Amino acid sequence: MGKVRTLLSVVLSTTILSVAGVATPLAQSDLPMGEMAPAHVAGGEAATFRFVAPSGGHLALMALAESIDISITVNDEFGQAVEEGHADRDLFGNPGTERLSVLIRRAGEYTVEVASFGGDGGDFEIGAAWLPVPGIELPPDPDGSPNDAMTLTPGTPHEDSLDTATGDTADWYVLEATADIVVTVITEGEDDVYLEAYADGDFGDYVHRSDQDLQGNSGSESVTMHLKAGEKAFFKVGHWSGSASYRLRAGVM
Repeated sequence: MGKVRTLLSVVLSTTILSVAGVATPLAQSDLPMGEMAPAHVAGGEAATFRFVAPSGGHLALMALAESIDISITVNDEFGQAVEEGHADRDLFGNPGTERLSVLIRRAGEYTVEVASFGGDGGDFEIGAAWLPVPGIELPPDPDGSPNDAMTLTPGTPHEDSLDTATGDTADWYVLEATADIVVTVITEGEDDVYLEAYADGDFGDYVHRSDQDLQGNSGSESVTMHLKAGEKAFFKVGHWSGSASYRLRAGVM
C-alpha cells in the first residue's frame, strides 16, 4: 500500500496545481478534493459522491481498497456516464486500485460512484483533483438532456443531426401514452448512430438499446416499449464522433 500511496501523491500533486489552498470544507457526501478520505461501500452497491464543476475542466480520481474489487464511474446530473467516465482497470494487478481521468465539458453537478463487485462490501479511500479549463467548455445543447426532450409524435417523422465537435452528442425525445400501447421507435440514415429507451425518472440504466446496424445499415436502429396510459418513455439518439444526420420515426399499436 505504501508504494501505491506514493504513486497517488505524485498523480495528485501533478494534477491539482492551484486547487490546494482554495478548497472549502466538504460535507460527507462531497468528493474529497486534494486529499484521500475514508469511505465505505455496501456489497453489490455503489458509494456516491457529489461534485460541482464551476466550468469545463479536468477531473482526476483515485480510489484504493485493500480487500474488495471496485470500479469508478463519473455521471452527469441524470445518471448518464460522461464520455470515458468509467474505470475498472485493476491497476498493478490489484482489483482495489482504480484511477480515472475525465474531461468535464460543461459546468454543473456530477456524481462519482465507487461500486463493489462479488457481493462484498468494505472500506476504501478516495481522492480527487480538479483543474479548471474553461476553454474546453461546450455551449448548451437545446435537446441534449431528458429535461429538454422533444415531444415525439407517432406517425410524424423527425429529421435531425448530431455534431460531437460542438457538443451535440445526443438528442432526447419523449412520448407520453394516452392509452396502453406498444411503441416502436426507429432511426434511418447513412451515418452510424445508436438508440436507447429509458423509463421516466430512471436515466442511469436504459430499458432497451439498439446499436445493431439493422440490415447492415449503420444508421438503422429500433427499440420497442410497452407503456401504460399516462406513462412516459424517453428515447436517446447518440453518436460517437464526428457528425451524423438521421430520421426518427415512432409507431404505436
